[in-house]
Amino acid sequence: MRLCRPRLDGGVESLAATRVAPTVEPIKASEPGTFVNYHRVRINPIKAQNTDAMIRFEFTDASNKPVALHVRRGVVEYIEDPDRYFRKPDFTIALTLGEALLE
Repeated sequence: MRLCRPRLDGGVESLAATRVAPTVEPIKASEPGTFVNYHRVRINPIKAQNTDAMIRFEFTDASNKPVALHVRRGVVEYIEDPDRYFRKPDFTIALTLGEALLE
């Protein structure tokens, strides 16, 4: 996919899409669930169109607050409190951020 924008002279200007990885400071300042939420847009809706699964993320050394992503029919929903969600997770991933990142 190519990103473009119109020019004043009627032409089209191509835009370069760049990805910038966050530095350590914003990662340390945010809840771990923030970055799980950002990954909603990384899931290909065409490939996930026949998927109905919930993935729970547990951060064992941070806030210990679990979050989840529910992928269903090409749409990804961020679940802030999976313990209160109507569906149980199909997968659980336990993650440790490490002391170097948390300090």
